[in-house]
Amino acid sequence: MLKNTITIFFLLLIFSCQKQQKEELNIYYNGEILTINNTNEIAEAIAIKGEKIEGIGTLKELEIAFANTYTLKKIDLNGKTLMPGIYESHAHPIWGAMKELYQLNFDWYIEPKELKTSIANYIETKNPKIVQGGAWGSQYFEKYNIKNPRKWLDEINSEIPIALFDDASHNMWVNSAALAFANIDKNTTSPLNGRIEKDSEGEPNGILYENATFLVRDKIEFTTSEYENAIAYAQKQALSFGITAIKVAGTNGKSIEIFADMDRKNNIDMFFAICQQTPEMVRDTALNIQEYIDRAEQNKTANIDPYFVKFFLDGIPTSSSKTAAMLCPYRDKIHHKKDYGMIHIKPEILSKDVVSFDAAGFTIKIHAAGDRSARNAIDAISKARSSNPINTRFHEIAHASFLSKEDILRMSKLNIAADLSPYLWFPSPIIDDITNTVCEENSKEFWPIKDLGDHNIRRIAGSDWPAVAEDLNPWYGLEAMITRKDPDNKSENAFIPEQAISLNEALRIFTINGAKSFMNDSISGSLEVGKYANFIILDKALAKIPASGISEINVESTYFKGEKKYTKSISN
Repeated sequence: MLKNTITIFFLLLIFSCQKQQKEELNIYYNGEILTINNTNEIAEAIAIKGEKIEGIGTLKELEIAFANTYTLKKIDLNGKTLMPGIYESHAHPIWGAMKELYQLNFDWYIEPKELKTSIANYIETKNPKIVQGGAWGSQYFEKYNIKNPRKWLDEINSEIPIALFDDASHNMWVNSAALAFANIDKNTTSPLNGRIEKDSEGEPNGILYENATFLVRDKIEFTTSEYENAIAYAQKQALSFGITAIKVAGTNGKSIEIFADMDRKNNIDMFFAICQQTPEMVRDTALNIQEYIDRAEQNKTANIDPYFVKFFLDGIPTSSSKTAAMLCPYRDKIHHKKDYGMIHIKPEILSKDVVSFDAAGFTIKIHAAGDRSARNAIDAISKARSSNPINTRFHEIAHASFLSKEDILRMSKLNIAADLSPYLWFPSPIIDDITNTVCEENSKEFWPIKDLGDHNIRRIAGSDWPAVAEDLNPWYGLEAMITRKDPDNKSENAFIPEQAISLNEALRIFTINGAKSFMNDSISGSLEVGKYANFIILDKALAKIPASGISEINVESTYFKGEKKYTKSISN
C-alpha cells in the first residue's frame, strides 16, 4: 500500500511540474489587428508563440484552442493597431547612416553665409581628412549668384578636400583640394555620361555631374568599424519606424560581407535584401556575373539575401542635370536645343546582363527616372522573359517617375514591379523644378501610381534615403501616397490628386507587396498562421485618424521573429 502511495505521489509531482512548465503563448486582443492577408481581414485576436504566429481569430476561439496546451498571456492592445512590419523596398542605409554619423549635413535651402560658417566650424571641430555632406538644391548657384563654386569653397579651406552632394545625390560640389584628390585638372576630360563643369579659363569650376562624381567617390574608403556602426545605426532607426525589412538599393562587396558577418554574430534584427551594385560608369562589355553569384552564395544568411542586383540606367530630371533619359525633350527656352537626357548602359549590353542575372536567379532593380530609360529597362526584361521563360521573379523599375501608357501595359504583361518613391509626392521646390523642366506632356503624368494599380502592376515603395528623404520614416511617404499633399503642411495644394490611392492599397504596398519583392512573402509580410511574428504596434488606431495625420503616427514597439526589437521610451 505504501509503495502504491509513493508511486502516485511521484506521478502527481511529475504531472504538476509538467503543468507548470507549459510553454507560454502570447495573445494580443482588443485592438485593430490588420492581417493584410488576401481578404484584408481585421482580426480580434492573434496568438504568438516563439518566432511564429500560432493562431488568429476571436479571443474566445484562441483561448479554447490553446488553453490546454500553453500558458496563456493575454495582452490588451487598448484599441491600438497591430499590423505587419513595414517593408522598405528602396533605401541606401549605409550611405544614409554614414551621412548622419560622419558627415556635414545641411538643408538644400541653407543661406550661403550660414553654409560657410557650418563648413568652417565642422573643419575646426571635427578635424576631418575630407569634408563630405550635403545637400545643395538645384539652381543654388544661380539663386545666390555664386559665380565660381570651387573658389567659393576655397575661401573656406583649399587644403582639406570638400565634397558636397546635391539634393538628389547625383551631382557634387567640390573645392580645389577635392579636385586634386581625384586628379582632376583643366586637362581632364569628362567621362561618358558625366560632366566636369569648367569656367571661362577652362579650369574645373567645382561642379561634377553624374558619372564625373565617381572620380571623387571611388577614392573615398570606409573602415570595417565605420560600416558596422552605420549598419547598426540604420537598423536602429528602421526598427523605431516599424520597418522590419530593408532592400539595400546597391552597395559594394565589402559592405555585403560585413552584413553577413554581423548576422552570423546575431547582430542583425531584421531582413535585408541586398542589391549588389553593378558598375555605374559607361561600359562596352557585358558583365561576368560569376563574381556576383559567388558573393551571393558566400554571404547569404538567415536574414541577409544578396541575390539581388542593381543597374543605374540614367540620371535625374532636374533643371541643373537634365540627365534622366526622356522620350520627349526637356524644355529649353534659352538655347532652344533638343536634350533628351542620357543612358548609362547601351541597350544591347543591358539586355545581355539582365538575361544572365535572370537566368542565375537574381531579382533585378533598374534605376530609370525617365520614360526612355524605363522603356530600355522593359525591353531588356522582355528579352529575359523570352530567354528564361520558367523564371518568375518580378524585376523592378526603380522610381518609375515617368512611364508611357504603352509601357505601363507592357509592365503588366511582363510581371515588372514599379519601385516608387512617394516621399516627394506633394508640391515642393524640387517637384516644381522637375515639372517645369520636363516637357509639358510628361509634367502631367508624374508617378502614375493609381494607373499602375488599375493595370494590376505590382507596386512597392521606398524612401531612397538619404537621396530623397531625410530619414527612413515610412509614414511620411504613406500619407503622401494617399493625400498627395505635403505632410508638413507647407503647401495646401495637392500634387496630381487624381493619382491618389486608398489606405488599404498603401498598406499592402508597404507590407505584403514588399515581402513579395524580397521573395519571402511565404514567411512574412502579412499576419497569417505559420508566418514569422514580424509585427508592429502603433500608438493609435489607423482607422480612427484622418489621412492627414498618418505621418504623425508613432510606433510603440517592433517585433522581429517574435522578439521585441524596439520599444518607444517616454523620452522619445
